Amino acid sequence: MIRLVLPNIKYKKTYLDAVKEFQKAGSDNDSTDHYLKRTLEQWNETFEDFVQEKMDHHNGIVAQGLVPCTQFWIIDNNGEYCGRVSFRHALNEKLAHHGGHIGYDIIPSKRGKHYATIALGLCLKEAKKMGLEKVLLTCDDDNVASAKTIEKNGGVLQDKVPQDNGVITRRYWITLD
Repeated sequence: MIRLVLPNIKYKKTYLDAVKEFQKAGSDNDSTDHYLKRTLEQWNETFEDFVQEKMDHHNGIVAQGLVPCTQFWIIDNNGEYCGRVSFRHALNEKLAHHGGHIGYDIIPSKRGKHYATIALGLCLKEAKKMGLEKVLLTCDDDNVASAKTIEKNGGVLQDKVPQDNGVITRRYWITLD
């Protein structure tokens, strides 16, 4: 049904289609804000640089204060971009409080079809291959869909912590078998 791939310029058209969809739907969380930071023209002009940046992060080339991160794109059987799942190879202080090892987003038209649950499961296998024994995932307390996705993949709620903006964050741990 879906697979995870590393960012690649061959998905430019379908990625830009997803950007259009996110921009039409507007922001609904910090994760989807990523698609709104540039105009479609800017995305088109800088796409190759964006892909290279994601591959640099995958290879451990990151700015000071950031951790290496592998971004996998969720691709369906038609070769269409459906969202992304990002796996941070380690935690810094900020990620340990909010963000965790793994974050994901699904384009609005693909939501409710279990893409996030499947993609998270596939990403957990990648995290295990990299030697991690457990991973932290977070979501806003009112994000029921994300909480269910994490719990379906074995997430155990550690706690709920308030953020500076007043939002409550759920913090889950998943032990990798």
